[in-house]
Amino acid sequence: MKYSRFVEYKIDEKKGTVQQVWEYGKERGYDFYSPITSVVEYQKDRDTMFGFGGSINLFDVGKPTVGKLE
Repeated sequence: MKYSRFVEYKIDEKKGTVQQVWEYGKERGYDFYSPITSVVEYQKDRDTMFGFGGSINLFDVGKPTVGKLE
């Protein structure tokens, strides 16, 4: 199954560790797949934007899609 996803990691440079905080996309399968390119814009004080293959989606951590622009 092809899919695109975005993942947030917490990086502790002092300890040299990486922890996955959350991810989204795999469960959507081909619905979120982009064979060309994808981009994620994370803003600590706002929702996360995920753009793939000509559409942009707005997400809140752990919640379904907040908004979608195609």
